[in-house]
Amino acid sequence: MLRDKTLVAWLRLADPVQTGSGVIAIQDGDEFDAITFGERAAARWMAGSHHFSRTQSPAEQQLLAPETATPDQWLQLAVVYRGKQIEIWRDGHRYAAYEAANQQTYPAKSDLYLGLRCLVGQQHGYLKGAIDEARIYDTALDGEALAQLKPGVPTVPKPLGWWTFDGGSVKDGMGHYPDARLIGTAKIKDGALVLDGQGYAHVSHRPPAVHAGFFTPSRKGQIWDTWAYFHEGRYYLYYLAGHFNKWDGHELALSEDGVHWKEQGVLIKPRGGVTWMGTGHIWKSPDFGRNHTWVINYSEWFGDKQDIMFATSTNLLDWTKVDEKHRFVQDTRWYKEKGRWDCIDTVVRPDGSLYGYFTADPDPAKVTYRHCGFGFAESKDGITWTALPPIEGDISGEFGGIQKIGEKYYIIVSEGRVAVGDKPEGSFLAQKKNSNVFGADCDIYFPRFFHSAPGGPLVNHFYTGGAVFAAPFKDVEIDREGILRLKWWENNDGLKANPVKISLVPAGEGYFPSLKMLDWKPDPARTTVIEGTIVRAAAGTGDQISPRIFFDQGEGKGQCLVFSKDEVAFGNIDAAGGEFKPAQTSARGMEFGAEARFRLLIREDMLELYVNDYLMNLKRISYNGRIGFMADDRQGAFKDISVWQSK
Repeated sequence: MLRDKTLVAWLRLADPVQTGSGVIAIQDGDEFDAITFGERAAARWMAGSHHFSRTQSPAEQQLLAPETATPDQWLQLAVVYRGKQIEIWRDGHRYAAYEAANQQTYPAKSDLYLGLRCLVGQQHGYLKGAIDEARIYDTALDGEALAQLKPGVPTVPKPLGWWTFDGGSVKDGMGHYPDARLIGTAKIKDGALVLDGQGYAHVSHRPPAVHAGFFTPSRKGQIWDTWAYFHEGRYYLYYLAGHFNKWDGHELALSEDGVHWKEQGVLIKPRGGVTWMGTGHIWKSPDFGRNHTWVINYSEWFGDKQDIMFATSTNLLDWTKVDEKHRFVQDTRWYKEKGRWDCIDTVVRPDGSLYGYFTADPDPAKVTYRHCGFGFAESKDGITWTALPPIEGDISGEFGGIQKIGEKYYIIVSEGRVAVGDKPEGSFLAQKKNSNVFGADCDIYFPRFFHSAPGGPLVNHFYTGGAVFAAPFKDVEIDREGILRLKWWENNDGLKANPVKISLVPAGEGYFPSLKMLDWKPDPARTTVIEGTIVRAAAGTGDQISPRIFFDQGEGKGQCLVFSKDEVAFGNIDAAGGEFKPAQTSARGMEFGAEARFRLLIREDMLELYVNDYLMNLKRISYNGRIGFMADDRQGAFKDISVWQSK
């Protein structure tokens, strides 16, 4: 356990007016102690802590000397914790001393952050500057010991942890801590940790978190549009990151199976002054055989308009922005001057050049024919684009993606609506059956085609209506009528890592008599898979009440999935199951049959239902963890129920 301690760093401040920045921090749970700059009083140093429990008041800090160092000046800062006594030292001189209300004790395997104040729910206090060296001591150093400290020189007592960043290393020179992991834009340059306010180094004894099926970054929920790529056995999940309407970067997660994801951090940031950044797609350069280069696009909303830029990569990890001369802007011959201009997806033409499709606003004063409400363009190199007139058709929305399947071209927009064309130039007409492949009123948005998935295209999307998560991939099927449908992807069987022993028990007083509940509740931090068979699922075959899966809210209330012969409705239900109020219904134009297999996928409040492996419902649910099954008085309406949880 770590009680008395000293945090020390040699650093430069790139921005003298930055606020709340952390230099070095130790954290356990939500509790942390950190060398912090300018959080409660501008340009003052302080000992940062959770809810300021070990921090001077703003008035006390205001009496301290403001920092006057220039951006090229190295400083030594130290915070010493001796019982409740806290001292701040600057360049060997005592800067502040006071007694705190308490002392925090830290386990030996607590996290450390370099260039960040803390991570409580999300990251707080990115540093703009550089750290030449950082140390943590398991003792409270006095003024004489601090004065003797020199960067790069070992001292007595020895530090517990020592980071010099020499040779590009993020190793602890004492060998007590695992290697630090660079997050975001943090980098090692000239023997220092260089920070631009969008990255940091994380020292953790825990392996990186693995997200099973559903993915959200460490800044939980700060994810929006997703797009995916597969190359040489690895799945790449790219996503737009940041607060809603303040998206500030493209980030990445990696997977070996397309199911279990590890966060990698920031790839691309917008230029300064951008209000928000837009989404992207990835394609191979038309000259890929020679230059082995991929292209990604991103948009920037700058001032009162939006336009599109590009970056290139030879490894799908490191991206270099192309010259500003390639910025793709609204073509006012067909499109509104300040309309949407975002997110190109591509189709390869016979000559190797590209067609592009993207979110845009055709100008009704200039495009008088029936058109699809998105943009159309062409490019010979994948970087320089020329707008074309909008394609004829009857569908519009935010353009998600285009995929050739067989001899047809399928496009998907906004919340999951689909249109079909015979050629890439259109026209595109809305799919007559299964017109929305997710179903109306589902809690998802902006599905895309995962073009390069092994075995054929998949579809990816994300959940809205709560903390945003990227959803598990969906398989694609085209039926005999040419209708696109979404199905369970076989790799998602990897979510069934840990079988759960369950039994069914009566729901109790105040509930429908035939309702039987699982004697187990899902762990919301993991993905749960429930599978079984619905017997005589068709309506009108003897059951007064159709088979239902019930999600308990307590006191006899709940939500449920109601199965009929060819559709599933989701909604609220009263205690006895006699009054059902549907909120969302999914019908795919196919009957389930006398017996139907179902799969239920649950993570936190997100639910996905598949019947006979076809996707039916996706909803956010509100329940207390208890799940039950019922159908009139017949106990055999559900059979062979099995439950698994992910790793």
